[in-house]
Amino acid sequence: MGRGSSLAGASDTAMHTVRPESFAPREKLAASASAPVRVRSLLPRLLLLLPLLVSQWNCADDGAEAGGFDCLDRPGSDDDDDTGGGIGSWDPGDDPGDDDSGDDDSGDDDSGDDDDSSEIPEDITLFLPPCSGGVVTAFVESEIAPPASGSDGYAVPSPDVLQAMRASLEALASGDYGQALAQASLVQYELCRGQDEEQGTALWRPDRQPEIPGGEPGPSSGRTLFAWRAVEARPLVVEVPHPWFEAGTLEEGIAMFHELQARALVVSGTHRCANAAESNCDGTTGVCGGPADTSPYRQSDMAHTDASLFHVIHEALADTYENDWFVSLHGMGDVGISISDGTQLDTSLGTPVAEFGAALMAQFPGLVTTCNDWPGALWQTRLCGTTNVQGRYLNGVEGVCTEAAAASSGRFIHLEQDADVRDQIELVVGALDSVLP
Repeated sequence: MGRGSSLAGASDTAMHTVRPESFAPREKLAASASAPVRVRSLLPRLLLLLPLLVSQWNCADDGAEAGGFDCLDRPGSDDDDDTGGGIGSWDPGDDPGDDDSGDDDSGDDDSGDDDDSSEIPEDITLFLPPCSGGVVTAFVESEIAPPASGSDGYAVPSPDVLQAMRASLEALASGDYGQALAQASLVQYELCRGQDEEQGTALWRPDRQPEIPGGEPGPSSGRTLFAWRAVEARPLVVEVPHPWFEAGTLEEGIAMFHELQARALVVSGTHRCANAAESNCDGTTGVCGGPADTSPYRQSDMAHTDASLFHVIHEALADTYENDWFVSLHGMGDVGISISDGTQLDTSLGTPVAEFGAALMAQFPGLVTTCNDWPGALWQTRLCGTTNVQGRYLNGVEGVCTEAAAASSGRFIHLEQDADVRDQIELVVGALDSVLP
């Protein structure tokens, strides 16, 4: 995916780019003036339209039963109007207010404008089917069934899958829930919505169809799953690239998404060492076996490959929400916490990494080091995330697989934590809450 693309821009049915928590209505198109016609030529058309008009009158708020055509309310609607369903139903590809019904302006003023307005709802997720079991509960090992280390069970997604999933997210964010559902279904993904306290959230998860009708779900391909908040979201995207290797990071990510009202949660569906094949990106590690200084990252490591759904969704969110913070959660064997912005460059007070780092220092005195020196910080280069491809993308790198960042955007936070810190999730979440806009 090239830099500079946006969620709203890549969809075949793209609409105006709008932040999903606003969904402000767009301007209605002025009705064009009609040329004078003879009364006699209008009579056949009026006779044809009469049954349709009657069916719409029956949808009025007088309690009458609908006749001829069904009258359907949109989610959240308090009344039936002439854009409710059948004739006059809202199409996400149309401008809100254009009901495609021929615009009966008999009750309008003399301006000729169609004043039948119909806004895109603030919560577009209301158009989605409900998630069976909920949104947060989808992010558990029993539901995901990640391919294990050494299994070669992770299926590298094709470009078509990456394109369809990005298009699905783009479509929903721009108000086209039909296209969002279609694109997800095309590549065997389920798109659904949360209910009750999870209302306003959408979930994309792989649809593991049973191998035998009525049987257990089929084996997992290790695909990424993610959630997105449509309303009242804070400017935070939480990413968990190694949930099945670094214990506690998944629970921490879920807590951040839920308790902080984060914009999105992106979680890998595979163990980082599942496949033996090497990543096409630079960097080495010994976590999957072999010498740490000569063993390349694997293609199943979501923090070190750009040919993944995890990274494509990261790009889409980063391009659209240009002021959001992105926190990448990790675990380490060393003591305490190491925090960085994906570089080893000095930073200043007031940057996200310095703000969050200082808040963590207050919660974990003497245990927090930073790869980015700032006044009052304990500087030490420990696991700085400089080869993390999501960090490189946010820091303005074009070739994220092979090029190091020469500058920092300030938006990426790479957080390494020992096991004790990961057992104190509430302290980490509280520290972030205290500084997050």
